[in-house]
Amino acid sequence: MLKKGRQNVVQDLRSALLKRAKGYEYIESKTVTQRTELPEKMQSALLEAGFTRSEISAATIVKTELYNKSMPPDVAAINLALKNYDPDHWANDPQMLKLHKQELALKKKKLESEDW
Repeated sequence: MLKKGRQNVVQDLRSALLKRAKGYEYIESKTVTQRTELPEKMQSALLEAGFTRSEISAATIVKTELYNKSMPPDVAAINLALKNYDPDHWANDPQMLKLHKQELALKKKKLESEDW
């Protein structure tokens, strides 16, 4: 059960990292409340309908404004994703990566020549 939960968290984090690395679009909303002065005729009609003067004077207009926004790709997330998903081509120190590959090849040749 714990292992399954951990796998879900890892998958969520992996998805979030890739989303951040590639950039994405999202919708941001903003609620704006404005007080408004109602015309006399409307105030009279509301008084006749049973509203009090304090309720009428507290009348407000509520608007929800929607904005399309975009989050650009994040260089740090790109770097981390490439180092994890393509370690043969991406590293903090490419020269050391090349040296480690050469060292590994030499050790492999040595083991093969010793005929275990």
